[in-house]
Amino acid sequence: MNLKLLIALSVCAFILMVLNLQNAFGYQQPTHAAISAQAADNSVLSTPSTLSNLGLRALKMDDETQQFPNDLISDEFVQTGSHSILDLIRDGAQFEDSDSGHRSLNHFFDPISGASLTISCGPNFVVPTHTTSPNWALANRGSVSGQKYSYSDARQYFYDALTLPSESDRNSSWGKLFQTLGQVMHHIQDMAQPQHVRNDAHLDKYKLLGLNPCYNPSLYESYSNIVRATLPYSAPADAPFPLSVNIAAFSTPRAFWISSGKGIAEFSNSNFVSAGTNFDSGRYALPTTALPLEIDDIQTLCATANPACQNPNLSGSLVFVGSNVQDAYLGGAPVFNPRVSTFSIFDADLKTAGKQEVFTLNRFNFDEAHRFLIPRAVAYSAGLINYFFRGNFEISLPDEGVYSILDHGTVAGNDPSTGGFKKIKLKLKNATPGGTDAQGAAFDNDIAEGTVATLIAVVKFHRNTCYQADLSGEYGSPGKDWQSCRSPNEEIVVSAPAAVPFGVNTSPQEVTFDFSANVIPISATDLYLQVVYRGRLGQEQDAVIVATRDISEPSYTEYYSPYDQYTYCGLWPAMSNSGVFCTTRMTYADWCTTGGFTLAACNAAMGLTQKVKVSPTSKPVDGYDPAANPTVPPDTFADLSKEPPFPQPLVIATAPVGTLARFAVLIDAAPTNVATVVAESVDTTHSTAQFKWNTGTLTPTLNQFDPVTNTLSPTHHYVPFRGVFLLEADVTTTPAELGTASPMPSLTIVPSCIFSDFWTSC
Repeated sequence: MNLKLLIALSVCAFILMVLNLQNAFGYQQPTHAAISAQAADNSVLSTPSTLSNLGLRALKMDDETQQFPNDLISDEFVQTGSHSILDLIRDGAQFEDSDSGHRSLNHFFDPISGASLTISCGPNFVVPTHTTSPNWALANRGSVSGQKYSYSDARQYFYDALTLPSESDRNSSWGKLFQTLGQVMHHIQDMAQPQHVRNDAHLDKYKLLGLNPCYNPSLYESYSNIVRATLPYSAPADAPFPLSVNIAAFSTPRAFWISSGKGIAEFSNSNFVSAGTNFDSGRYALPTTALPLEIDDIQTLCATANPACQNPNLSGSLVFVGSNVQDAYLGGAPVFNPRVSTFSIFDADLKTAGKQEVFTLNRFNFDEAHRFLIPRAVAYSAGLINYFFRGNFEISLPDEGVYSILDHGTVAGNDPSTGGFKKIKLKLKNATPGGTDAQGAAFDNDIAEGTVATLIAVVKFHRNTCYQADLSGEYGSPGKDWQSCRSPNEEIVVSAPAAVPFGVNTSPQEVTFDFSANVIPISATDLYLQVVYRGRLGQEQDAVIVATRDISEPSYTEYYSPYDQYTYCGLWPAMSNSGVFCTTRMTYADWCTTGGFTLAACNAAMGLTQKVKVSPTSKPVDGYDPAANPTVPPDTFADLSKEPPFPQPLVIATAPVGTLARFAVLIDAAPTNVATVVAESVDTTHSTAQFKWNTGTLTPTLNQFDPVTNTLSPTHHYVPFRGVFLLEADVTTTPAELGTASPMPSLTIVPSCIFSDFWTSC
């Protein structure tokens, strides 16, 4: 073979190989990182309460104490490991320009033709067809080869972060979620680079001694990277484009690219030119030139430039061409851009020769473009974040006034290994901003149309490894230190799917979640309740919404009659247990027999039956409002015939003397709803019956760890008494108040009756 021909073929083969490794970056990677950081700071993620609602700690995005791993997609980047949320977004913004899979070739979109990058580099060098920016960035999960960082992927990572059983897998999903958001935002920012929306190819690598016909570096991007520290990330006063957008104006994620002129690709395409599509190219009808022209001395321009470009050898003037920048999103009068393009220094000679004038672009055109495009890139990137997290649910108490209840007097309720809550009941309302028609979840229509929309409940917790059925293992109990009892890993349990109730868009609707296959353990601490929706939200088909509520740990209420703690002097029914004339004391059992009936009958007669009704609001049961001057004052025994009507109670706890009834509830961390309690004493032997009542709020147990201060202060302390452990506040400390019986009798735990349409009843 001819040596020259061999060399020529080798060079061509090498060029073709390099063309398969093309790099068509938008703004360069550090610039993307800076724009993304500014956008995140202008988004809902900058509000710690947003992170709290996601189930994360309510910290700033750059807080290094809340980190997640990134997902490395190319050896080009070495920033592996765990990072703050803000750094993960920055990582994604840079990773998206990785050469791995030639991702950058999918960063172009012409909103006029709808085309991707279709420019050739000569008759024998045609850039392969790639996907448009919105199609790549919004691709359905798994639908495009090599793409796993799309908006749809982010939705799945979000769902996985909320629901996967493994804590490490959930953390990995959080990392991929925030990184992927950065990668999708990268596309929004590329749409604010005119070359990317006007089919103007550029290649910044692989010059190959001038042998690569596609080599065409972007001066706009290299200059933007040089001045990125001084880019106008905040909109200047004379270019009034805010750093945020009203997401109600965008019905779908694609609308951020193209939407009747409001998309960012449309804004850049119609208002700015690029190196290959200047006014003299004839390729686009817009923008059009507008008077007046601006003529500036080059030395004056350079003296005020940042960075300065003064050069004593430069002389003459630059003639800038202006254009009106029209914003379909904001509306209103256009804003004049005096430096869209620049006349060539050769134009006078060209006109003399009868040739068309030539337009050029320089740093002063780029500076002016930055004033419009960088704030718009920040605003639309922040808007995309806000759109992604726009869904909002409100969780409130069900009619029963508690989220869950169990009978702690049964093995099913108190067993350390298997005991736990099997149902969660709550009310749910769609409170997505903008209303249900604008962007709310059209759940009712989803159900009517037969589309898939699901709800699940998730309970997040740590485990008290010291828990025992008698409550001897509660934090703060004798010999129990939370630091040795609290499990280090956060666990979750996920309910079975529940149907989305009709009417949830307009008012709170009751939903019951079934945890019987994976109970909420009775030993759980640091509880957070989440509801996760997946389905249609407005015109978006596969949205994920989460609502998070801080709730109590299992909070206990117990009842017993203390009469057998004492010895007595008087005969039944006298209850004197002291006095100067008391010479012989009787045990409680002996005292009972003076009444002429058995100990069992006496125990029943002296015991109490407690009826509890919990309101979901601060309003007590009718007839039991202390402020309404009731017939029988609170906390006063009266004849049972005077007891006002009491509706179906939540629980009835009957505790004869010598027994203890105890139930556990999950309630709000700071409850404001009222509980009404009626205690009845019925002695059928002597035909007497009395009652008394009171109102109050259930007291939550809150054993929540503070990771910032590394502290936990138990709100309740349990102490041993009568063979069980009782709240320290319920056990007084003076011997006379503890009783005179010796030995002190033990309590036997008995079951209660729990009434509800879904909890176990008697």
